[in-house]
Amino acid sequence: VRVRAQMASSARRLPVTQALPLVNALFTHAADASDPCVPLLCWWVLETHLAQQRDAVLALFRSPAVWQHALVQEHILPRLMRRFALEGRRQDLLVCTELLRSASSTNQAAQLMKGFEEAYRGRAMTGLPDELLAALAATGHAPLVLRLRQGDAAALDEALAQMQNTKAKLEERLLYIRTLGEVREPKAVKPLLALANGDQPAALRKAALSALTAYDDDVMATNVLATLPKLPADVRASALALLTSRSAWSLALLQAVQAKRFEVALVPPDIADRLRQSKDKSVRELAAKVLPRATVATSAALQQRVTEVETILKRTPGNPYAGETHFNQRCAACHKLFFKGGNVGPDLTAYQRDNLGTLLLSILNPNAEIREGYAYVDIETTDGRNLGGFLTDRDAQVTVLRGLDGQDVTLRAADLRSIEPTGRSLMPEGLIDDLTDDQLRDLFAYLRQSQPFTR
Repeated sequence: VRVRAQMASSARRLPVTQALPLVNALFTHAADASDPCVPLLCWWVLETHLAQQRDAVLALFRSPAVWQHALVQEHILPRLMRRFALEGRRQDLLVCTELLRSASSTNQAAQLMKGFEEAYRGRAMTGLPDELLAALAATGHAPLVLRLRQGDAAALDEALAQMQNTKAKLEERLLYIRTLGEVREPKAVKPLLALANGDQPAALRKAALSALTAYDDDVMATNVLATLPKLPADVRASALALLTSRSAWSLALLQAVQAKRFEVALVPPDIADRLRQSKDKSVRELAAKVLPRATVATSAALQQRVTEVETILKRTPGNPYAGETHFNQRCAACHKLFFKGGNVGPDLTAYQRDNLGTLLLSILNPNAEIREGYAYVDIETTDGRNLGGFLTDRDAQVTVLRGLDGQDVTLRAADLRSIEPTGRSLMPEGLIDDLTDDQLRDLFAYLRQSQPFTR
């Protein structure tokens, strides 16, 4: 496999007349379909030559034999379809039509549809050529999500029913919820709100609240604000993300804090920071009044705190089993360790957890060094939303923002008014300030374990 990987790497730099026969030969190794590198290396060969030699690359796929290879079906077809669908010009969409017509099996068509759906994530599926619409219909298994994006009224009713069907698969229900947040169909507001407030799995409630962020409905926002204190902590994070997404809702949230309708502690530090830095003057001033900023530690004070914690940790060993509880309460919503935890922040498994100095500094002063790809950005949209998080994907068509609640928001390029980096980390300061000495030792014993343990 190493030799084949090198051949694919070399093919990328060869003329198209040599590169395509070589990559075609690599397609025949079925075992490489599960290799983490070879399929992508083969795709890069095709992608490199598509810009200047598109006809030559497409000619390769006019051979039915090429379509039969597992590597092509699983890895190349979705990427090829996505590439042309993203271009979005009529000539590119007609290539999509040709690819769909060339599919000779259900699996081939399904893989093409997978790439097509990825390309239209967050985009209105309008203006498609009649030839492409006919080819999509001819597959016989155009997914409900695709029909929903096309504006099919029957698909909307079916998606709403499936979304509320407790017997349906969780993954399918989540897919319909997220899609409804992207197509912004007013008919979906009440069912989404019912899901968010109902006795449903937390993943569904969070996804419903995230989807509702796209709808400018003050009645809905008032309802979410009223239920805020009763929500579980993880669901509350999504509710706060919704309430801080528009200035009027942010002001209502701050007024509720001022009126002592719930405890100030329900507003986490990252949300408080966003409100204090709002572009809306009334929001900014009220936030400064009701959510005062904690004193920023000086370098000397920070170093003193690092020394204090180091001393505590070296005094006696901690209990990693007890530390897991503290990790779940303070870290797992954002970070993953040994396959447990969230996907908001970096995976800690491969992090330098054996280096106590580095680990402590990262926790006590998260803004000292921000991992690439996890810098906090503020996004302002054309429909009046203000969103915060980090970018997980961006191309000429869509931008995907992951918020602090772990939910992805997909925005069309036309929806964006501005994207501004904040220069700070997603991780709040003061994360371990209220832990006792024993709790600190337990938490760090869990964080610094070299392998996962079972109870």
